[in-house]
Amino acid sequence: MSLSHTGLILALGLSFNTAIANENSDRTIPIYTQGEQPLLLAEKYSNRRRGDCGTSPDIWALNICETSKFCYVQPENVSLWLSEDKRAEWVDWVFIKDSVSHKEVELRWSASKQTLAWPWQIKRMPIQSGKLYLIKRKGDMTYNEVILYQIPANLSKEEQKDWMREKGCIPQVNILDQEQRV
Repeated sequence: MSLSHTGLILALGLSFNTAIANENSDRTIPIYTQGEQPLLLAEKYSNRRRGDCGTSPDIWALNICETSKFCYVQPENVSLWLSEDKRAEWVDWVFIKDSVSHKEVELRWSASKQTLAWPWQIKRMPIQSGKLYLIKRKGDMTYNEVILYQIPANLSKEEQKDWMREKGCIPQVNILDQEQRV
């Protein structure tokens, strides 16, 4: 391979990486070389997906297609959801990883089921409020980051919505608002 051909390939590759990094500049790391413009390297960008992820029809079903914050009342009520067009034809495998302990569980998800229960039992993957979990399907290159927050029990419905909004659980608040209008 000639030197100019190698240089062209390298330049194109760097241009492509810089373009991707500039797409979401708050998730980039500047790497400086001697006196030149910074080269931006993108961090893992977990919600780059083709097509729309859809909206979960159930307020307590966590959409695993995207990075999000999710509020719950009781751990046993949390379920995972993925739009039908994103699910495999027969079966999907879902991986949930604890970001602190790095413990990972693998779950089998039958295509005939719209949701899958979170494996909250102590021996599987207990939920801790405010903790970051990483979720992906088999074959996905990156994990989606999900932070789960337990809603305090002593709040009124309006206080719950305000608390959820404060924590960033906006899609769930929108579902509650829609239910109130009906």
